[in-house]
Amino acid sequence: MRLPIMLAIVLVFSSTIPALAESSCTTAPKAEWKPSAAAIEKASSLGYTASKVKEEDACWEVYAKNAKGEKYELLFNPVTLDLVRAKAD
Repeated sequence: MRLPIMLAIVLVFSSTIPALAESSCTTAPKAEWKPSAAAIEKASSLGYTASKVKEEDACWEVYAKNAKGEKYELLFNPVTLDLVRAKAD
């Protein structure tokens, strides 16, 4: 009886590990990161107006507004400046 319960617990926790790993943008050392100003420039090139940038979960998190004035949180990979996620605020 204990074995199926233990197996279920192991399966539940092992399935959440990849989701946790995906929450960060990079594992590269900070020496390889582009400056936060580059993330602001990237947001501007995508049509956003940035107001603030900070480091969050190994990402550059840019607070910005789109052309309609809607607020967004943009997550950029700090090494490649790829947009990882755009979340409406």
